Amino acid sequence: FGHWVTHDVLPTLRRTGVYRLQGALLECEQLRQEIAVMLPKAEFYDAVADSSDSFSLGETAKMLGRSGYGRNNLIRFLRERGILMTGNVPKQRYMDRGYFRVIQSEYAEAGGAMRLKTVTRVREKGVDFIRRQLQS
Repeated sequence: FGHWVTHDVLPTLRRTGVYRLQGALLECEQLRQEIAVMLPKAEFYDAVADSSDSFSLGETAKMLGRSGYGRNNLIRFLRERGILMTGNVPKQRYMDRGYFRVIQSEYAEAGGAMRLKTVTRVREKGVDFIRRQLQS
């Protein structure tokens, strides 16, 4: 050890001001290359996972691409599983988990009466949740 320090490490430190093990330098460079490859993928995943975007039930059915599960069959499936209630409104526990978002808006009928319209949207987490439900 003493010979290595006095004949390799100290002279290199005097010449360059830094001593690096060749293997450590190579590993560091390999890690940098792996990070460069993985960083765009990680950024995409974070953007999708944290996305506040949501999809209609019909769009969700198309994204899942499950044969025989269009909008209506997906709604029927979610009702049978006890996830959606009458009016296609999700149960509160699924709302609390962040799977769905309910949008309410008012509109005027032809006679002038005001009505409330409720639309269920599926969040990114909800799409994955539904996918897992379809698999089980």
